[in-house]
Amino acid sequence: MGHQLLIFSQRKWTSLRELLFYTNPDFSKTEVVKAYAHTVVAPAVDYWKRTIEVKKGAQVERMKRVRIFNPLHVLANKMSVSDVEGLKILKLSQHPQIMLQIEVMKTEVIKYQTLADSIKPHVERKDVKGNDTFEISDWWKANCAMLPAFTYVLRAVLTNSPNSCPPERLFSIFNSTFDADQSRSYADYMQLSMQSQFNR
Repeated sequence: MGHQLLIFSQRKWTSLRELLFYTNPDFSKTEVVKAYAHTVVAPAVDYWKRTIEVKKGAQVERMKRVRIFNPLHVLANKMSVSDVEGLKILKLSQHPQIMLQIEVMKTEVIKYQTLADSIKPHVERKDVKGNDTFEISDWWKANCAMLPAFTYVLRAVLTNSPNSCPPERLFSIFNSTFDADQSRSYADYMQLSMQSQFNR
């Protein structure tokens, strides 16, 4: 059996068929099943480490930091001031107004935790089909007045564009809408025109 485990762990198999053909595993033994499962899953784990943890590590870390805006995450993990400090890895946190609001957020942590703790348990939130009826957007609409600093920074996080596509699209719409003979148009007219076309 030890020889079988060694074969599983040391060789990279090109296919599941090849693995089964050459090893003829004895699935009645727990150790063999574990080694077999590890061999099958290992390529996916390697891919995850290479692409997500290494290449996209910074993006994953930013996503982890903004989980504090999910009240269900706060309910399950208990929030602290250090979680708010973690938002400082975001580039938008360097803006003076946002920097100020992040400091104010520290004073709202206890209130936020209390509001999150008041969310009904998962079993009480299920509908007749067993789906969770909790809506994050509804929760924030109901509680935004009690957490103004959190709400301010949340808006900044949600409106932050991850790439340059939206601004490029906006400039493209603008150039196709307003020619040189319309350069003296009122700014509010241009703004309304852009908003109505962009948000279609």
